[in-house]
Amino acid sequence: MSQNALFKYEDGQGITFCVHKQNPRLKELVELINANGGNCIPHPKPGTFCIFFQANPTISEEISLLKSQGTISTTIAWIYESILSGQLLPWYQYQIGVEEKDSQLDVLTRDLRELAMCIARHSQMFFQPDDAYRYLARRFPHRTSNGFREVHQQHQDVVQSMIDRVVASIDRLVLSVDFPNSNNTIDTYAGHP
Repeated sequence: MSQNALFKYEDGQGITFCVHKQNPRLKELVELINANGGNCIPHPKPGTFCIFFQANPTISEEISLLKSQGTISTTIAWIYESILSGQLLPWYQYQIGVEEKDSQLDVLTRDLRELAMCIARHSQMFFQPDDAYRYLARRFPHRTSNGFREVHQQHQDVVQSMIDRVVASIDRLVLSVDFPNSNNTIDTYAGHP
């Protein structure tokens, strides 16, 4: 991958980053990101990657808030190591604000889990099968939409098993919900005895 295309999606659009204002290397990081095809904005918004100098207890509340708003918080190591390797590395291992067991999963396992969760939760939103792969490639830009399609094809049984478990869990949860001001569950509401 050429240096000026490192932080670009497969469609050529630059990945959007926000370098945290307390990062002592803010100017240097913004220049590196821009030089490698990324875009920097001053304030995080959903879908952006917020780059922190390091995990720090004083910023944990801010990271939690950013996560709830759809922003992914990572350490600067993700930027530097991606540049040094000459390829966009998966952000999973650099993510701040997740349980350690999640950040330690190997990339393939994490990608399979994300693929299954996406299909199980959002399959009705996608008009074509490839829409899910394109969505995942935007959220996890270390892999292209074709890359997600190939992983799905190579591990179809595993992904389907994961999807079945997620759907069953969602179904159990939905069926257990009580409506406010009512003793009726969704089954009763839907006309089921």
